[in-house]
Formats: sequence, structure tokens, C-alpha cells
Amino acid sequence: GCTCKMSFSSAEAFNNLIDHSKPGMPTKNPVQVLSFLLGPFTKLTDRLTQLLRPEELSLLRREVAQTHVSPEVVKYIVELITATRNSENITRGASPRATLAVTAMAKAVARLRGRDYVVPRDVQESFRMAIPHRLLLTPGCNVTEEQLLEQIIAMVQLPKLS
Repeated sequence: GCTCKMSFSSAEAFNNLIDHSKPGMPTKNPVQVLSFLLGPFTKLTDRLTQLLRPEELSLLRREVAQTHVSPEVVKYIVELITATRNSENITRGASPRATLAVTAMAKAVARLRGRDYVVPRDVQESFRMAIPHRLLLTPGCNVTEEQLLEQIIAMVQLPKLS
């Protein structure tokens, strides 16, 4: 699934759709909740153009799945994710599922760059894209998620690849 930060006003509007008085009855109107959540995207889908046939997409997915990730690169990914949980500036770091997201994205990035194997640069790019929204910064922290990730990338030793 996808997670993203919701503005306060959006969260307030969504909260108003939830029926807090009846256990087992999570929403006042499920259709209304779905419309609220999908509303901004429904107009976009009207303008989409098909770029790939389903069989082409399946082929690309198989190619990405077959992209090699060496044990050294896997260890590097784990160390980057672990570092988000050990930072004094981060209250909640990236979860083990984030490790899977970074790995999957790095494999896709490698394929986009014409390789069938992942290198640390692919991991770093994927880490920068897949992790910021997963972090909860410590109150009073005066740096951004992106700045913290750059510090972590600089701190974690690159793997030695043979």
C-alpha cells in the first residue's frame, strides 16, 4: 500500500465521516468515505492513456523480480533502514517493510538504467524516495527528513562489491 501525509484539514474532514458512536460501524457512509479518498484521483483517471499492454507489464515485472541483489547490497539496505531507527532525531524510523520497498524500488531503478543487478547508487536513490514519509521526526528536530537521510547515507559504509 501507499502511505502519505494528510493535511490537517483533510484529516479533519475524513474524521467527520467516521461514526465514533457505534462500535462495529466504522463509517457513517462507506460510499462517502470512498468518494472522499478517491475524489482527487477520479478526474485524473479520465485523462490517462494506456502505455503498456497487460502482457508487457507482466514481462517488466518478471524482469524486475529477476534483478540480482548481492548479499552485500542487501546488508547495505538493512544498515540504512536500521540507521533510521537509531537516530536521535527520529522518533519512529523505517520499518522492516521499508526494507522490502527500498529493495523492490532499487531493482526497478537498476532495470531502468539497463542493468540486471543492483548497485549502491540504485539503493541510495530508492532510499531517498521510499523513506521520508515513513519517518516521524523527534519534536524540536531542526532538519528535514531528506537532510537526515543524506546524513544516514553519508554515515553508512558503502558495501565492497566484487
